[in-house]
Amino acid sequence: ISKGFDIKQSNIHYTNFTIDKESATIATNFGYVFYVDIQEKRLIWTAKIPNIIPLKPVIFGDEVFVFNGSGSVITWSKTTGEIIFAGSNIDDQTGINFESVKGLEPEVIPSANLIVSYYRGDLLFFDTRTKARFTVSLIESIMNFGYITSNPIISHGGIFASTTNNITAVSYFSGAKIWTINGSFNKIFDVGDFVFSLVGNKSLVSIYKQTGKIKFNIDVNTEDIFLAPTMDGKFLR
Repeated sequence: ISKGFDIKQSNIHYTNFTIDKESATIATNFGYVFYVDIQEKRLIWTAKIPNIIPLKPVIFGDEVFVFNGSGSVITWSKTTGEIIFAGSNIDDQTGINFESVKGLEPEVIPSANLIVSYYRGDLLFFDTRTKARFTVSLIESIMNFGYITSNPIISHGGIFASTTNNITAVSYFSGAKIWTINGSFNKIFDVGDFVFSLVGNKSLVSIYKQTGKIKFNIDVNTEDIFLAPTMDGKFLR
């Protein structure tokens, strides 16, 4: 640890934090958000929020966004701590709101001015400029209770998400689905122009991002594949 200091606040349990270059935003489940200058080791501002468990803070431009599972979002000026926006994060069409599911936290898509989150089998988009919300469902049947199995890949102008029912590519500029391949997919991996995934722990599939065309689908030994390192040095489990 090269740097560290205490924030003098009693009864605080820090649950989420986001590092942003030379500063950090820290959210707590006791209703506070702290914005800290790491270099100068000082607290810049503190904000009080409703006593809920917030998601991981998102820093976009000069704004700090904090979403919560009860359907609200608050944004502050990163430099002054003044509230810029306080309102709903619920999609009016579907009634779905930003929520942390299976450890999947909101992510920023700078080129589209969007923040994306995940709920069961849905992608939820929040426009940082207009504060509008919309949802893209990855699982068509309302009777199918599938869910996103791992953090989606954001690449090549699209979001590539694996669910218990399919892998789907969605344009984050329009929200339109580019392609869908049905199957019981596990975690997906980003390798250049392709995404890789295990299907039902039986075969390894390589899919071309732009078209959804399968490059290869090979049988694997499931006992061996879970012990083998992937191309980025991480393990499949």
